[in-house]
Amino acid sequence: NCHFDIINQIYLKNMQDLFSLKGCVAIVTGAGRGNGFGIAKGLHKFGAEIYSIDLQHIHNVEEDGFHQIVGDVTDEKLQAEICEKAYAQCERTPILVNNAGISMHALFEDCEMTIGSFNDPEKRQAREAHMMIKRWGTPEDLVGAAVFLSSDASTYVTGQDINVDGGWTANGLM
Repeated sequence: NCHFDIINQIYLKNMQDLFSLKGCVAIVTGAGRGNGFGIAKGLHKFGAEIYSIDLQHIHNVEEDGFHQIVGDVTDEKLQAEICEKAYAQCERTPILVNNAGISMHALFEDCEMTIGSFNDPEKRQAREAHMMIKRWGTPEDLVGAAVFLSSDASTYVTGQDINVDGGWTANGLM
């Protein structure tokens, strides 16, 4: 029994290391609220230094390694400043989450592109009837895929679409 516990501890430690983002720097655009904010918080929880960029930040985060920058991501001068600052301290491959450019096919309750359907009872019921997982997504639902793709766990993954949509795409809906 003791031998089994030691093996489990070693396995868990290796899994934690595999998904660790310590030494990583992540720039997350559109991270002032909603899905972008959820992704940024998740990456930070796994150890990444975060540069969160948006036109405004709804949540004020006062944590070491979480930098909130107010600005327009299309501003080339701002891009250069942030990249220079962020990547100067990067020990591993840098992470870029271009949340400001994500098109949303799935249904997330805190997303500008789907909030109209979420708040309209008729549209909401019609959409829920087609959902495989019978609930709307939350920003936290995106964290697992973001951490996976940012970590060493995905070093051999390339050219893949990972649909974090509660089965919306698998159900033939776009």
